[in-house]
Amino acid sequence: MVVYFVQRESDGAIKIGFSGCFEYRLNNLKSTTGEKFKILGIIEGDREIEKEMHLKFGNSRILGEWFKPSDSLLSYIISRKGDFLNLADLPKTRKRDFGISATVLSMP
Repeated sequence: MVVYFVQRESDGAIKIGFSGCFEYRLNNLKSTTGEKFKILGIIEGDREIEKEMHLKFGNSRILGEWFKPSDSLLSYIISRKGDFLNLADLPKTRKRDFGISATVLSMP
């Protein structure tokens, strides 16, 4: 399980999200929004850590899980650089609610 920080290229907004399979989630974001994203960082974490991040940066919230790239948020992300996980080391499958694994397909 990871908490991720991705930045939307169109306006610089930063999504703080949680996923059991980051690559699947990122591909889903790309396909549903048509946007391009820059990966700012991925750290180990769960929904509680994600919730803490949402509260910590609540004053920068745009909507839902999207935040302005405030100095405090960017500084926090930079401060966690030593904790970042390598994308290549993350799971390539995700468990669905009904217990079946789905293979993640990379998008071009």
